[in-house]
Amino acid sequence: MRIFRILVIAITAAVFPMVGSCQEPPPTYIQIAWQQGVPANYLYAIAQTESNTELTIGVYPWPWILNVAGTPKRFATFQEACSEANKAVAKHGGRSVDIGIGQLNWGYNGHKYFATPCDSLFPRRNLEVAAMLLRTHYQTSGDWLEAAGMYHRPAGGEPARRYKKEIERRLSKITVAPGQKGSYVVTK
Repeated sequence: MRIFRILVIAITAAVFPMVGSCQEPPPTYIQIAWQQGVPANYLYAIAQTESNTELTIGVYPWPWILNVAGTPKRFATFQEACSEANKAVAKHGGRSVDIGIGQLNWGYNGHKYFATPCDSLFPRRNLEVAAMLLRTHYQTSGDWLEAAGMYHRPAGGEPARRYKKEIERRLSKITVAPGQKGSYVVTK
């Protein structure tokens, strides 16, 4: 039990900012964004939009979350989320199941990047795939906000428009260090 508690504290420290009211992307987001060639503020805004959960330290993206057939489900532990993810994919076939901090749809994307639904619950890897998808959409659109809308719904339309509005709202509250505001060049 002590090892589990230490693991939860380590994940929390890596994924969430240390100051409750801070709106700067946590270090893990900045590192992944840099590696994947996407703006850290967009990656963080997407995670907030997809999986924000009220914790004792504030409201932050949460890694052990599912959306099953339109119903969000949050879990306290990886094991609980893993068990439910496997059941949901078996029952719904995957296209109605979004998994993890970036809410990756199992049927459209998850199965391409992860061996099992449980693998997509690891926050760092989930964010890496989310960033790759965002970058891919940017390559198509040439605009980060448009890419965020496509992240939610590649076909566009009203759902993508509403999502972009929410991303804009969140971006207005996120501060980014000067080195993170530079232009991003997508090389792949």
